[in-house]
Amino acid sequence: PYMTLFRSKKSFKEEDLKKFKENEELQEEIDVQTFIQNVSARVQKAYPQCCITTELSQTKTAKLNGELFDRLLSNLLENAASFATQVYVSANIETKKQTKLFLTVSDNGPGISESESKKIFNRFYSTRTNSEESSHAHTGLGLSIVKAIVDAYEGTITVSRDAQLGGAKFEVMLSLK
Repeated sequence: PYMTLFRSKKSFKEEDLKKFKENEELQEEIDVQTFIQNVSARVQKAYPQCCITTELSQTKTAKLNGELFDRLLSNLLENAASFATQVYVSANIETKKQTKLFLTVSDNGPGISESESKKIFNRFYSTRTNSEESSHAHTGLGLSIVKAIVDAYEGTITVSRDAQLGGAKFEVMLSLK
């Protein structure tokens, strides 16, 4: 049922995502570090021109919907890798109560202007031109799906310019049960 949310544009609803988060049967204990490393390796293989570096020192397990977390992370990494040659991923779980997961994806691409940052989470919005060559399809849905998943987890997502790499920096916070 999860995949049908993303295959059929008509059936995709944010309240459906919320049900996935709240349904205990659809949640699993995930080793966040291993999970991020596996998704990073998969994206790295699809974008061999890009080097993805992970820093996951304080991560632990978290109860998440694996398919939703995979989609969120894949979309962020694929977006970054399509614009950059270097991508940096870090993750951290709040240490005291373990109720929040923090994730950062930064890159050395062209970055996102302030005016674009207000639009990039809209469905079908893309900064790419039709003339840009790519072996990967880009529909303008990736970041809108990320935003919907973040909202389902009652989280936040912000975009800014990364001070070290010079490209985009996405910071995500997910509320954990």
